Amino acid sequence: MTAFPDMKLTMDKLLMKQEEAQYHWSFVGTNTGLDGKGNKVEFKGFERWIFNEEGLIKSSIGKFDEEDYKRQLNK
Repeated sequence: MTAFPDMKLTMDKLLMKQEEAQYHWSFVGTNTGLDGKGNKVEFKGFERWIFNEEGLIKSSIGKFDEEDYKRQLNK
């Protein structure tokens, strides 16, 4: 987070199912932190949350286009 002091993470949608949820998000920020190159990045991803019997998150699996992120970061 220190690499992107102006970062904005927004929730695009939340899909609920009985034992899981999918949290879709968008990230926008400028890499101006320590050793940053000043490049702006903008990408989307999601987290898939699996709940336990008490309704707490048992596991979280995230996904985003890492190649696109790296391309934007290093251009």
